[in-house]
Amino acid sequence: MIVLAVDDEKYLLQSIITEIQTAIPDSTVYAFSENREAVDFINKLINEKQTLDFAFLDVRLGGCTGFDLAEKIQSAFPSVRIIFCTSYREYAFDAYAIHAEGYLLKPVKAENIIDLLKRSGSEDKSVNKRRVRIQTFGNFDVFVDGKLVLFNKGKAKELLAYLVDRKGAGVTAAEMSAVLWDGCENGINLNNNLQHTKKDLKNILNSYGIGDIVIFGWNCLALDVSKVECDFYRFLASDMSAIDSFMGEYMKNYDWAEFTAAELFDRKKVFLSKIN
Repeated sequence: MIVLAVDDEKYLLQSIITEIQTAIPDSTVYAFSENREAVDFINKLINEKQTLDFAFLDVRLGGCTGFDLAEKIQSAFPSVRIIFCTSYREYAFDAYAIHAEGYLLKPVKAENIIDLLKRSGSEDKSVNKRRVRIQTFGNFDVFVDGKLVLFNKGKAKELLAYLVDRKGAGVTAAEMSAVLWDGCENGINLNNNLQHTKKDLKNILNSYGIGDIVIFGWNCLALDVSKVECDFYRFLASDMSAIDSFMGEYMKNYDWAEFTAAELFDRKKVFLSKIN
């Protein structure tokens, strides 16, 4: 397994190498303190038709940022797992915006790397666990293999968002109707609209090969949370990178999500007060 480590603080670089080798015993770590050297190494891998499995990058590098380097790496190796290692919390949102595997605060320890890989599903070869990523901070969006899922029916997308918000709990037809239409239609129209919306959602998910992330019951729907990766769930599990990436906005597409947003805001304040 080929691993790249880049940090312009040379005294920290050796420590990171040691921790990576402890966390990933079968890794061969190539470490550089300069961006130019890292780019040369990437080009060498490309020319030799080799792959790159992991890249551990500092956010601040001389001459460029870790995000600039990450984009170059991702363009050459689409399946690479990028992990940022930094002393700065404020860049977590930017890291996940480019679909980084994780965001670790220095000093990086082997146990932090191991925990991150377990949470992200890197140790699990289940296809679905690694294929579906759900973003709730900011707007609600779903990604399959890193590509945005396009919903041609807005209510189908909102229904999935509400299932995510319920964290795997079953949602009845009455609850779905109340949330999606807020009682603005008569009983017959509500039932017809809900049936069409459930069918639309099922068709969209099936078209992307992820139909099994939702459990469709006769009068109840639920999300199979074991088959998705979600920033909201990582936040609830006290994942520091997810907590850092929450900036107060949660599924801002939907008014009903304001209650959860307020709860997350309060949780973040309590969490940060405990570690400061």
